[in-house]
Amino acid sequence: MVLLTYFNMSLDFYLFSDMMKLRKLARKGNNIMAKHCEICGKAPIKAAKLTFSHKQIVHTQEPNLQSVKAIVNGQTKRIRVCTSCLKAGKVQKAI
Repeated sequence: MVLLTYFNMSLDFYLFSDMMKLRKLARKGNNIMAKHCEICGKAPIKAAKLTFSHKQIVHTQEPNLQSVKAIVNGQTKRIRVCTSCLKAGKVQKAI
């Protein structure tokens, strides 16, 4: 029983470390995660709400992603881009 608990803990740790590796790759511009901006790599983060009694409620804050037809390497492609990249003009929209 103790061995099984140790195995589950180590498995959870490896899953967490794999998730962190995927997040780093997504920030570098690789297309791995679904909810990330393909221009700047902005991804969901974990945030905490504190109540008056200091109970901590953990939730995720997701970027405001929009599906846009853009010109990528001379071809029209549908990509997911955050609104801050759209406002900054980092994306050339296809007509």
